[in-house]
Amino acid sequence: MVVDWIHQLLYWTSIEMGWVSVAFLDGSAHRRLITGLDKPSAVAVDPLRGLLFWADCGVSPKIESAGLDGCDRKALVTSSIRQPVALSLDMPRQLLYWFDEGMRRISRVNLDGRQRKTVVESNGYLDRAFGLSVFEGFVYWSDKVTRSICRANKHNGRDLQALLSNVTSPGGVLIIQPVLQPKGPSVCGRPRAVCHHKCVIDLLTQGPKFSCVSPEIGRNKTEEIPAISRSVPATALSDPTFLGILSLIVFLSVLLVGMAAWWWRKEFQPYRSLTVQSFSLKESQDPLVIQEPPMGSDTRIVKETLLKRDLDGE
Repeated sequence: MVVDWIHQLLYWTSIEMGWVSVAFLDGSAHRRLITGLDKPSAVAVDPLRGLLFWADCGVSPKIESAGLDGCDRKALVTSSIRQPVALSLDMPRQLLYWFDEGMRRISRVNLDGRQRKTVVESNGYLDRAFGLSVFEGFVYWSDKVTRSICRANKHNGRDLQALLSNVTSPGGVLIIQPVLQPKGPSVCGRPRAVCHHKCVIDLLTQGPKFSCVSPEIGRNKTEEIPAISRSVPATALSDPTFLGILSLIVFLSVLLVGMAAWWWRKEFQPYRSLTVQSFSLKESQDPLVIQEPPMGSDTRIVKETLLKRDLDGE
């Protein structure tokens, strides 16, 4: 059983019925997705890339993949495999891990089926593993025979540790960490099918239908969307984190412009005032400023004085 946190879907296997099923998390609708399997024993999902993986431990054991809508089915591992009973994804490195109970080993492969590698060999703690999970540099598993929860280096199987012992009926292993469920664009049903607005999922059609819906349809033509369906919004600019960053950028920009304007006024406005003031002082008749008499004024004064004396002498 595995959860698609992007599209809010639940996938699970049924060994008795031989199929992989899918349902909405609220249980409002469910359907068989992959049928005709022998003994499907494990399932994993990568909603960011639109991929579904499952293991079959029947007569012809194998590990396969398909799109989230069940199409584009592909066999990843078909040889040197006996009884795969657990799957786990290392999403950052795009690797698929599985435990083979028949061979008592943990192996891994790329999501396209290449570069297969055995990570952990039988070491006394791989007799009957059931749960499997990968996180950071380790692979974790539970073992029903040793009744323990163990971990080892996910690359080479070293640094083996029994984290818990004497566990009563150990089952699945699940690591809860937000980084293991990253947010991303809405891959609509299969790889590279990314919606710009939202992905609408209908589980009541002949095959699960994943379809992209434009904003206009989402607002004005909601009657065209099936009644029992779920819409998954794509990553938009209204994300709270993005809005917070955008607000901070706008605030800092306004603050920077204001500081620049204040600095300009402080540096250049006083010089401008002083220049205007100096011109007005030259043009005014300030009594404190001693002005030179105009050219020829002294000669006129002397002549007037001599003329006055001549008149007085007569």
